[in-house]
Amino acid sequence: MNRLNKFLIISVAISIGVILAILALTTDVDSMKYISHASPFFVLLAFAAHFLSILTISLKLKLLARSIGYRITVKKAIEITLASGFLAAITPSQMGGEPLRIKMLADDVGGGNATALVFAERIMDVIFFVTAAPAIFILFGGMIMIGNPYLYIAGGALFVFLIWLVIWVGVIRPQILKRLARWLLMRLSSKERAKIERVLRKIEREIDNFSSGFKTLVKKRAYFTAGILLTALLWMFDFAVPCLLMMAFGIQPAWMYAIFAQILITLIALIPLTPGASGVYELSALAFFTRLVPLSIIGIFIFLWRLSTYYFNLVVGGMVSINVIKNYGREEDGD
Repeated sequence: MNRLNKFLIISVAISIGVILAILALTTDVDSMKYISHASPFFVLLAFAAHFLSILTISLKLKLLARSIGYRITVKKAIEITLASGFLAAITPSQMGGEPLRIKMLADDVGGGNATALVFAERIMDVIFFVTAAPAIFILFGGMIMIGNPYLYIAGGALFVFLIWLVIWVGVIRPQILKRLARWLLMRLSSKERAKIERVLRKIEREIDNFSSGFKTLVKKRAYFTAGILLTALLWMFDFAVPCLLMMAFGIQPAWMYAIFAQILITLIALIPLTPGASGVYELSALAFFTRLVPLSIIGIFIFLWRLSTYYFNLVVGGMVSINVIKNYGREEDGD
């Protein structure tokens, strides 16, 4: 908990610091004119769009669990989404949410199946972003292509290779992963051989569950296709937030530019620079949205954008996370 508190404090401090700096540098006499004529309806609609994104993620999770023969309630799916979203918001590369997501899912579907479902979710995200990549380079190639362009091609190829390597080792050839787990445990563990064998049997069972669960999901094309469509929908809800905020200030949004700018911002935020990519989002938004939003309100615009997404996840997800941690604590006490 101490480390999480540290990440939370650093993440919020950086975000607030950057926003205050942008406000100080951009706020002028015209700012109040925009604020006085702002539409609360579109601001609330921006918050609603982000909540719809969370709801879509939850429905997608429920659908994927159903595809491999398990049922989870919408309430549980939303709880998982909010709690994992909170951890993602305060950890580098936003990867802290995945272990909690797997842990909470494992209570209903088992560890191997939970890992398969979360991995499938990330594969669907990759499909969405790879599909959007050509448009990103057409619109923003001049802004992001620094240095040798072949390095970007090599980096993308390496990323795709690593994904396929995980699929091949974990799904197609799980025996390789089992042998690796056995080799590592035998050499690194100080436990008695009988205890090691029990642990290995459990690990091998979860590897088999991961393999069979992912294969089952992919074979059910209707579910997999629906999952990809829901992936596109959930990102579109979130990417609508800045456009709705522009409309709140009476600015006609350039929807396609705003959507592809946010795809690029999301990819930039994966670089592990700060907890939850705080500061990275704000500065990236400043770089991309000054083309659409007057300088007088760019700071207010970025604040409202982060308030309706990032801070929403922190507050609501944090409340859910407290209950989750308490429940797990009671379970451990009972054991």
